[in-house]
Amino acid sequence: MKKISVLLFTASYLLFLVSQASAWGPIGHYTIGQLAEWHMKPTTLERVNKVLVNESIAGVGVWMDQIRSDSTYDYTRTWHWLTTVDGVYDPAIQEETGDAYSALLTLRENLKSGKLSPEEERDQLRMLIHIVGDLHQPLHVGQPGDRGGNDVRV
Repeated sequence: MKKISVLLFTASYLLFLVSQASAWGPIGHYTIGQLAEWHMKPTTLERVNKVLVNESIAGVGVWMDQIRSDSTYDYTRTWHWLTTVDGVYDPAIQEETGDAYSALLTLRENLKSGKLSPEEERDQLRMLIHIVGDLHQPLHVGQPGDRGGNDVRV
C-alpha cells in the first residue's frame, strides 16, 4: 500500500511540474508585455494602443504562438528563437528563414517606415512584442542544433 501511495504522489508531482512548465509561455508573455507597458513613455503607449486598437500589449504577446497553425504565417516559424555559440550572435549560423534577432530588426524598420497598412502595422507590432518576449524567456536563445531550445529534453 505504501508503494502505491508513493507512486501516486510521484506521478501527481511530475504531472504538476509538466503542467507548470507548459504554462510559462503565455504567462511569460503576459508578464513581459505588462512590464513593457509600465515602462513606456505616455506618448509611446498612446501610439501603441492606437495601432493595437482594442488589444493590450500583454495580451498580444501570445499572438504569434496562436497563429502558428495558420500557413499564412509559415515564414515566421523560425522567428521564435536564435542560436548562439558561447553567447555570441552570428548571422551565419542562423536559420535560412530568419531568427528572432533578425526578425526584430526587420520589424522595427518596417514599423518606423510609415509604409504599412493599419492591418500590417498591427500584425507587425504584435510580432515585435512577441519576439521581444521570446528573447526574454528560457530556451529561446540556444546552442547550434537545438532549435532555440526546442530540442532540449527536460
